[in-house]
Amino acid sequence: MKTTSIFCLICLFLACSVGKLADTLSPITRIDNQTVYFENGKKAQLPIDKGTTATVVYLVRHAEKVKTKDQDPDLTQEGMERADRLQQILKAANIDQIFSTDYQRTQLTAAPTAQISGKKVVSYNPRDLEGFAEKLKLEKLGQRILVVGHSNTTPVVVNKLLGMEKYPQIDEADYGHLFVVVLKENGTQEAFDLKF
Repeated sequence: MKTTSIFCLICLFLACSVGKLADTLSPITRIDNQTVYFENGKKAQLPIDKGTTATVVYLVRHAEKVKTKDQDPDLTQEGMERADRLQQILKAANIDQIFSTDYQRTQLTAAPTAQISGKKVVSYNPRDLEGFAEKLKLEKLGQRILVVGHSNTTPVVVNKLLGMEKYPQIDEADYGHLFVVVLKENGTQEAFDLKF
């Protein structure tokens, strides 16, 4: 009887230790093909049904930029560290493609992940976000894609992938959003706003 109770408690603990993914304030430490790991020790599964395939799109705004009147500034030291942190988070996510706008700050944010994954950064036009979102939807099912954009473009792409207005523009001083959009083979989508 005692052994059965302990076994039930262990099963309950294991069932609760991997939660359902949701928008969260707890920073993430890494993502692999199926699981998101958080700084607080918790983890959550990406919402991909067993036996099915889904494309997962990771979208971020560029990291902290140098404050200047220059239209194409570099990243600050803090921005370079955030770009490295993004690479650490995504290194086990099996990134297949990386897209970025053609600005230094976005290209530099994508560079560490491109280097570790061995993928080339492909530029996209931030003035045609509708077309870009459609292109992402048409990518081969099962891809893992990183998209680096801007405070005013990243949420727009997320919303276009979802087919609804869920996320507002990112505040100019906020660089810590990592959106995860899961495009399922049955045509449904889910999105999450994570912090890093």
